[in-house]
This record gives sequence, structure tokens and C-alpha cells, in this order.
Amino acid sequence: MLAVSPPSEPIRPTASPAPDPRLLHTVEHLAQDGLVILPTDTVYGIGCAARSAHAVGRLLAAKGRGRSMPPPVLVSGPADLEAVVDELPEAARTLISTFWPGPLTLVLDAAPDLSWDLGETGGTIAVRMPDHPLTLQLLRAVGPLAVTSANRTGAPPATSAAEARAAFSGRVRSAGSPDPQSPQDAEACGAQASPCRDI
Repeated sequence: MLAVSPPSEPIRPTASPAPDPRLLHTVEHLAQDGLVILPTDTVYGIGCAARSAHAVGRLLAAKGRGRSMPPPVLVSGPADLEAVVDELPEAARTLISTFWPGPLTLVLDAAPDLSWDLGETGGTIAVRMPDHPLTLQLLRAVGPLAVTSANRTGAPPATSAAEARAAFSGRVRSAGSPDPQSPQDAEACGAQASPCRDI
């Protein structure tokens, strides 16, 4: 059972510090519809700019997944979230204040004017704010990313950069590295996938 607290104050954006210099190559790669391997607080992810239909198509193809399984979107905070959803129910605000940043993914109605093509979403969008400093810096620098676990469909999720790189050899860049083949194993992940909650 979901406990809903009384109406809260509006969610306010936080200031965005300058991104880590290690991310400059990654930011540039994403701007060119590239795919990146990135650490999260759960498992390693493979992602792209959510606003680019071409990049999302490449992401789904690399994953071995069809349009019927659209990727979730990672956001840097509530301000990014409010820009892509129709409305933010109080129940969602309660969950966000309790579990974000963290592994909880919320499925909400997408904003009617959202033009992103993430696949067959049925008018919804799955969103999450990860609790990983490098990935949050990247999100603040480039905006929301369409991200799915860094493994081919049917294979176990990658919990190290080396595993993720092996799954997508030669097709992606590691976040924070100028070398597409260089994993960032110093950026540790958790070992469990994100739970999902429809709102």
C-alpha cells in the first residue's frame, strides 16, 4: 500500500556545476548520436541522447531489442522530470522525495508535446534519477539520456565496465574516457536492476 503525504512544496531545480573534464569527449560523442557505456547506482547502462530518434534506434539495435520495449530515461533531477511528464501526481512526489536519487523507476504519462521517439511507449515514459556522481554530471551537461542495462537482450546485466565493453565491443564509448575502448572500472556500480513503479 502506498502512503501519500500531504501536498508538498513544489520541486525546485538544483544548480548545475561544471561537468568533470573527463566527460568532454563523452558529451561530444552523445551530441553526434553516439552510444555510451555509463555507470549507475544499479548496473552498468548503455545510453544515448533521449531526444535523438536516430540514437535511440541505434540503442535498441545494439541491445537487440524492438520498439515494443522502449528504454527508460535517466534525468538529473526533478526539473528535467517535470519537462517530460504530463503532470506529477502527489504520489510520485512522495516516492521521489523518499527514493531519489536512487534505483526507483517511475512510469508516468508523457507530456503531450514531448516529441521524442523512444519506441512504442503508449503515451508513457519511464524515468529515474540515478545516484551516481559521474552519471549525474553527464546528465546535467547533456540532458536526459535513454538508458538500458549494458547487456544484449537475454544476457545478464553488466556490473563492470569490462563486461559492458565486451557486450558491445567497438560500438560504444565509455563515459568519462576519450578512448572508446577504455572502461572506467574505477566508477563502481551496484549489482541489481532498478525496480519499476507505475504511477
